[in-house]
Amino acid sequence: VNKAVDALTTHDIQQFINAESRRKVGKNCISPDTIKRHMDTLRCILNWGVKQELVQQIPTLSNLVFGKRDEKLPFMTRTEIEAIIARGGIEPGKIKQLWDSLYLNIHEVQEVVELVRKQARYPFLYPMFVFVAYTGARRSEMMRATIDDFDLVSGTVLIRERKRSRSRSTTYRRVELPSCCITVLKEWFANHPGGQYAFCQNFLDPETPPENPLSADQARIQFTKTLRNTKWSVVRGFHVFRHSYASNLATKQVDQRIIDKHMGHQTEEMRHRYQHLAPDICRKAVEVLGESQTSA
Repeated sequence: VNKAVDALTTHDIQQFINAESRRKVGKNCISPDTIKRHMDTLRCILNWGVKQELVQQIPTLSNLVFGKRDEKLPFMTRTEIEAIIARGGIEPGKIKQLWDSLYLNIHEVQEVVELVRKQARYPFLYPMFVFVAYTGARRSEMMRATIDDFDLVSGTVLIRERKRSRSRSTTYRRVELPSCCITVLKEWFANHPGGQYAFCQNFLDPETPPENPLSADQARIQFTKTLRNTKWSVVRGFHVFRHSYASNLATKQVDQRIIDKHMGHQTEEMRHRYQHLAPDICRKAVEVLGESQTSA
């Protein structure tokens, strides 16, 4: 759309959305969720323009129509995913979706972090993996964590969020740390190279004080390099540990309110992806349907 902002109409915006939904990035079309985020950004810019008296009127954005998307698969174990793939007849894109739904059980999480301990190239990598694996923190939250956020005496960490609230730039949640995580972090902080950030980037230049946090690219690259050429190279990113954290708590039938508290911004859609991992609760619920027949 090549128009002055004052001349934009809702129809113009809808045409843009329709065109974006057909545009491909790589092999995939842009998802409706991504387009919605773009519209949220546009709404903020237009509202700012009105307040600054740069534009007189803006189009209505409340009745826009976005494409439908498939619901994400429930979380599955590595064994379940490999069994599905082994039967054959699956397109590469569908295989990727399967691995995106991977969660590691408790023993597999332990195996991965132990692998990292043995072959990590830099000292911060092992405590970084342990922190993400045992707190459910997002990658961005791990990158923002400072040393003062950790209270290793009480065994908690204050996690800085950016996704829970639209009205606040930063919110917080406090997460309890398991003893295995506390032990690793105590050792790491005792040998920390300096600076405010818990996981710092001094591996780039050991002579430079690590005053800056890791960047997203640095964290991603080090994650990939650490697991490359191992059986765990199928783990597609830090988010797998976040999924695993919630899934393993669900398999242990931890109260949903505690899972929500530790996970932070938790949608009903996300709950649905791992609630099937607590089958005993559902089984007990449906068994009541047969009680009257049994008693009869």
